[in-house]
Amino acid sequence: MSIESDSAIPYSEGVIATQSEPKETAMEPINILVTLDKNYIPPLRVMLKSLFLNNPKEVFHIYLIHDAIPCMQINSLKDYCAYYGSLLRPIAVGEEMFADAPALRYLTKAMYYRLLACNILPADISKALYLDPDTLVINPIRKLYDADLTGYLFGGCIHSS
Repeated sequence: MSIESDSAIPYSEGVIATQSEPKETAMEPINILVTLDKNYIPPLRVMLKSLFLNNPKEVFHIYLIHDAIPCMQINSLKDYCAYYGSLLRPIAVGEEMFADAPALRYLTKAMYYRLLACNILPADISKALYLDPDTLVINPIRKLYDADLTGYLFGGCIHSS
């Protein structure tokens, strides 16, 4: 399936879509942090789709901390985010950062990157909302992002209904 257009951009293997119009927003972009390896790209795409669809007026800066995601997949994710008017900002870290950390099937080295996010993210980032790549975003997240966490190291939330 393809859509013919001068502004067409690929955002998934074999699929072409036209780029969305720039979003009109006076609010600051929401910084989202994800950490993953190449095995979690498919769940990440689902999370991003749910994030974009349930927050249509928001602009996101998605910080993706990883150690070995191929450039082709990174570029595809960049195009996917751009299609929804947001930015993907990949940050590659050296595999040696957690070389001695235990890693099992579900406890990957990429999982540890969130622990040092404050040292890995650009210095001008004052806050970011961490989302697991296998999360479904079913509500707007601006209120959560804007929550005052002064005096706290981190915050969390649950969905109870």
